[in-house]
Amino acid sequence: MIASTKTPSYYPQTSSLLPAWRKTLVHFIVASGWPDGTPAAGIQAVRNDMTFNKTAALRKLEPSTGAYFNECDAFEPDWKTTFFGANYQRLLGIKRRHDPKEVLWCRNCVGNDEWSEDEGGRLCRSGKGSGGGLELRADV
Repeated sequence: MIASTKTPSYYPQTSSLLPAWRKTLVHFIVASGWPDGTPAAGIQAVRNDMTFNKTAALRKLEPSTGAYFNECDAFEPDWKTTFFGANYQRLLGIKRRHDPKEVLWCRNCVGNDEWSEDEGGRLCRSGKGSGGGLELRADV
């Protein structure tokens, strides 16, 4: 489950692997849940505990590491660094080149910070890097 410590010949040109994984010794997972029927405030309390207590403690323990994207805290405050590290800007260039109309989107994915979800789950242009205001995404 750990990336090889030997840097491959193609690295980093063709890999999006978080550079910290090349130095990792342990893959540590912290999980938390709630029973069916838990009210929204209870769910938010569990999420806050995970983000601001449990994973914050891991960040403090070793700030130069990160998280595997598929097993991460979806509310990670420093997600660009935690999930992509030094690869983020290169990956953003690839995203802009291959998806110039920004059709592909997911939470905490490269380039997603130019869009926001409204309360109904619709995507709106956030204005970060796009020139301002919220703009409903109707083109997809």
